[in-house]
This record gives sequence, structure tokens and C-alpha cells, in this order.
Amino acid sequence: MNLKLIAPLIFALFISCSNEIEINDEWKDITCIIGVLNQNDSVHYIRIQRGYLGKGDMESTHDYDSIYYSENINVKIERWKDDELIESFNLYKTNPNEIIKDSGLFSYKNAFVFKTSHTIYPDSKYKLSIYIPSLNKTIEASTYLIDDFELDEETYYLFNNNINFSFNSMFSVGWITPYDAKVFYSKLLIHYIEVINYDSTYKSIIWTMNKSLSNSVLGGEHIKFYLPKSDFYKFVGSKLKELPGYDDYRVITGIDLLFNVSTEELNTYIELSNPTTGLLQDLPVYTNIDNAYGIFSSRYTKLFRGGTLDKKSKDSLACGVYTKHLNFLDFFDNLHRCE
Repeated sequence: MNLKLIAPLIFALFISCSNEIEINDEWKDITCIIGVLNQNDSVHYIRIQRGYLGKGDMESTHDYDSIYYSENINVKIERWKDDELIESFNLYKTNPNEIIKDSGLFSYKNAFVFKTSHTIYPDSKYKLSIYIPSLNKTIEASTYLIDDFELDEETYYLFNNNINFSFNSMFSVGWITPYDAKVFYSKLLIHYIEVINYDSTYKSIIWTMNKSLSNSVLGGEHIKFYLPKSDFYKFVGSKLKELPGYDDYRVITGIDLLFNVSTEELNTYIELSNPTTGLLQDLPVYTNIDNAYGIFSSRYTKLFRGGTLDKKSKDSLACGVYTKHLNFLDFFDNLHRCE
């Protein structure tokens, strides 16, 4: 899991733990949790913190014990399949210097999360169990993992050959949804070499083409969207700047198709945690965790390795109206052929 992605979620979690309790109410323990599993990850993290409300001033936010549980709490995950317990494994605190947080409103020194490097499998259900001894408090949640999936035949053919992005036509991206998947972000990873003063650098840019939602989470649904092929050149033209030297150049080396997929629960949590606008500033509270607030869910990343551009498309990249100023070589590695 990318911990950088957790930061905005945990901030939203703190401000959305409750919108119905008076700020000066008596102190009470409120546990806030974020755990998003991905079978592609080698390490899995669960963030467990306090989201307190009670008497005091803003200086209390710097109190370490107001944010973190200093005691040893028990964190484990169980793997279930066909209503049978297959295995269970514990999660342990990260080392004091393993997680580095930026300074800010809340206590940030000696921050920690819980982690495991245990392998997880998409054919199973995973149950999170947390026990806090001093409070005799048990917290539970469960999630399925998002399974693998494949492209439809037309999309597979497009990205497994020299890719044709000819002007004045459309291209489509289609796939068959897996179980428990709700939201699909479809992206192109565009790889190229940039040569400046004979110094070569491998670079990539990411084009987020589409956000698609499945009608259900049962799987087996065919999703497809269409875009003008000219949008590819418009994106590249808007993302890259002119090179400093006349003889500097770029070479397109490959294009991959990437999907970021999330469950319905994770999508709902993120949507409801987004900042509100207008007069109504109260955030609705969403959690799928028993006896705590937050989210325990799953996501999935799927990368389809593609080819590179065909002759006509490389020439369009070198000479087209949106990208001719970017010094891409044409199919025969010519520079400035279109001048």
C-alpha cells in the first residue's frame, strides 16, 4: 500500500469521526482505522489511531497519547474461504523511524502503523480483529479482495500490437469486471526517452483517461468507453514542454495500460470524506468497521504491458499540430522532418 495515499484519508477520518458530538463533551475513546489491502503489495499496512473529542484546547493535538495507543494492542487478520477459517496472522508495529510524517497540527514524532508481509489471496475473505486490553475493546471488520480480470478482445489487440492512434477516429478500452470491484480508473503510461545535450533520460507520463463504475459488484460485466484518438496527442502536447536545444529530441518507447480498481465501500468512504462546499459543512459519517470509525477494504492495480506506436502514429507525434514542437523522432528516427 502506498502510505502517501493514506495521508489525505486519515485527515478526512479525523474530521469525520463524528459530527454530532459537542466539541466540549466529556472525553471518550474513538478509534480510527484505515486498512486497504491489495494482493499485489508485498507489505500490508493498517493504521490505528485515536480520533478524540473532549475538553481542552488545540495544544492537546500535540499530545502523543491523544493520537496513538501507547499500550500493546493485538491486531490480527483471518483468512476465510467458503465459511472456513484457513489461517490467521498477526500485524506488528513499524519501527520508530520507519514511518516519517510531516510536522503539522497533530503529533508526528515516533509515528507508527501496523504491518504484515503475509501473502494474501484474491479467492478469500479477510477479517480484521483488533483488541485494546486497557479498554476491553474489540474492533472487527471484513473485506473481500478484488480478483484479476482481462481486457476484451478489441482492447487486447490494440495494446498487444503496434498501437494505432490515427487522427480522425476513435479508440475503445473494454474489460470484464471481477467480483467486488466497483470503480475503475483507466490510465495510459506513456514511456519515452528524452535526450538533452546528448544526455539520455528515461521518463514517463500518465494519462488518466476515464473513471468507470460497474452496475453491480457481482462481476462478469462488460465495460467499455470510447475516446477520440486525437486526445492522446492533445494530452502529450499539454503535458510536455519544448526542449531547450534545437538538436535535443524525444523517442517514444512504449505505452502500457493501467487500471486502479477499488471496492464500493472504499469509493463511498472517499467520496463522503471529500471536503464539502457551500453552507452545509458537516461531513456525513461512513464506516464499515464495528466499534470504530474508518475503512477496511481492498483495491487492485492491474498493468497490461503494451507495444509502441505504429508508423503513422509516430509520424503524427513528430509532425502533428499538438506535438510537433516537442521534438519527437518520427518512425525512421528523423528529427525536424516536418519543418
